Amino acid sequence: MRIKGSGILKRVRRSDASQKIRHHIEFRTLRGLAWLIPRLPRRVVLVAARRLGSLAMLVDRRGRHLGLSNLRSAIRHGDLDLGDRSPEQVLRACYQNFARGWLDLFWFTRLTAKSMAHWIEIENEDEIRSCLRSDCGAIFITPHYGMFEWSSLAIGFRGVKLNIVAQDFANSSLTTVFRRAREHSGHCVISREGAMLKLLRAVRRGEHVAMLPDLNIRPQGAATSVRMFGTPACLTAIHVEIAKRCGAPMFLAVCEPLPDGRARLRVLDVVRVGRDADQEEISRATQAVWDLFEKNIRIRPELWMWMYKHWRFQLNSSAGDYATPPANAGDDRGAASDPESFVADIPLVGPAASHISCRLERSA
Repeated sequence: MRIKGSGILKRVRRSDASQKIRHHIEFRTLRGLAWLIPRLPRRVVLVAARRLGSLAMLVDRRGRHLGLSNLRSAIRHGDLDLGDRSPEQVLRACYQNFARGWLDLFWFTRLTAKSMAHWIEIENEDEIRSCLRSDCGAIFITPHYGMFEWSSLAIGFRGVKLNIVAQDFANSSLTTVFRRAREHSGHCVISREGAMLKLLRAVRRGEHVAMLPDLNIRPQGAATSVRMFGTPACLTAIHVEIAKRCGAPMFLAVCEPLPDGRARLRVLDVVRVGRDADQEEISRATQAVWDLFEKNIRIRPELWMWMYKHWRFQLNSSAGDYATPPANAGDDRGAASDPESFVADIPLVGPAASHISCRLERSA
């Protein structure tokens, strides 16, 4: 039964006046939190993150359903091992991790270059600097995993300034607040509008850029097919394309939370792509980059963002092109595809995660 007046209420909510009021309330609330959070003791932030994360999982029905569906798909098609934990337990920890990351983005603004060293460990820092050349920019890559916001903030205090791609909010005043937090250690945040050209120019000027390349995108432009947890997905290959055109190294890094409230930043590998690499080699390099990230996600799956349509756009193996799966993109339905329609994996050349290599061996 249709309730009288429901149409009027919808029009009121969507009106310009209502939008302005809502945006103003959102801005005031966020600015108040941005002021309060840096003044809280660390233990209070950690407790708040756990409680907020549990509450978010409870009220976010759509995200909870999608996250559980994605986890079950990864278990079935990608042999993801959760140990003695259930998908519900892993997803709750995932919500708590992202709540901590959101709070920590603002809590980090209390830190200085001197105090940061206490809260973030950076492994192999000297080796990382040895791979940076003054005449060439570099590309820093991390997935939506762990304390990814801290990755850029930490190296900013080490004197490595980045151009960071970030999504703008519909409420532009919120974008300003988040941008100020992300630029705290000296970075420059740029919008996704024309991002590839901006990043390409920055690297050619000898500047460094940062990207999070694990989000599913439409099969157009610099997109390629990647196999994620046994299921095909469409990811960006912009980082590999820029590395090819500029001869720039790609730093693959993850920042993982520690139980005591600190974090550890690890560079998994430093890789390069030849300037004469063809499209097949670019696709293989994109797959290899993801494989290294997936290896770490399998160890700590609760740190990756499962509440997202990672498999919304896939390759249609029968038609030879891309197709959009059903609305419930995280569902197991349609997850299995012909593995022959995807390029084979190639290993990243270099030592284990605790060491660094500066090359990517071409496949035969």
